[in-house]
Amino acid sequence: MEAYKFLRVITADIDRDLPITVALVFAAIAKHTEGIDQKDLMEELGIGSSGMSRTVQTLAEVHYTKGKPGLGLVKREMDLTDNRRRLLRLTWKGRQLLSNITKAEQSS
Repeated sequence: MEAYKFLRVITADIDRDLPITVALVFAAIAKHTEGIDQKDLMEELGIGSSGMSRTVQTLAEVHYTKGKPGLGLVKREMDLTDNRRRLLRLTWKGRQLLSNITKAEQSS
């Protein structure tokens, strides 16, 4: 039931036609408050490289392949301990959405 509430809130706040993979990746990134490496996230969720790249681009500020803005919910940052790694974290907008989802779950 919690998953249904989460999907209902995230699609209502962003886009009713949002692919479930985008919602899944957003939720996984939100779970890792200190950030998570994109490759580690791929392994955790069992999503391939190209699918994960497309999904992160959709969630990020700029959707590079489509030449249009992304959703602005996730940011990519260089890992200060290993510059080959890119950490994914929620943006302020992403944290606000997560707060809305949490409030909706608590009020039900």
